[in-house]
Amino acid sequence: MGEDIPELVQLLADSPVIERSHPDAWEVPAFVEAVKKTGRSKLILCGISTEMCLTLTARSAIAAGYDVYVVVDASAAADARAEQAAFLRMMQQGVILTTWVPLAVELMKGWETPEGQKIGQIMMEHQMNQSVVNAAWQTGVRLGAAQAKSSHGADGAHDGAGASRPQPAAAR
Repeated sequence: MGEDIPELVQLLADSPVIERSHPDAWEVPAFVEAVKKTGRSKLILCGISTEMCLTLTARSAIAAGYDVYVVVDASAAADARAEQAAFLRMMQQGVILTTWVPLAVELMKGWETPEGQKIGQIMMEHQMNQSVVNAAWQTGVRLGAAQAKSSHGADGAHDGAGASRPQPAAAR
């Protein structure tokens, strides 16, 4: 199915396509092997069919010992009742539900990071209240620049390994 969506093919050009005919991707040995090769214990899932493929794959991944996060606004269902029932079922099984914005912010580790810069741009393009996003992002950029300057400044206020030492209030 992924090959039918050109945007996904372009974004994930370096990722292998794993063909499957079972709604539960965990029933496909190549999929399970690819997941295991990552060495990760937490999986972030989304899907075209929330009430089928996503629910079944999440259930199986949890049974296999993984922590599963489902991005609800990156998934779709046949109708609202099916989607709501699927989310309730997944929550009962231990899935952590989230949306893309808090997940992206959690993964970026700070607005001043390269990831934070990219996520800030994406959020400004796609969020309804862009002024709030822009203010937070700009503040993070300024704070990151200030932290970088203070950790490498000429005043010797770093520990020799590049990390900033706490400065007294008067020195800030």
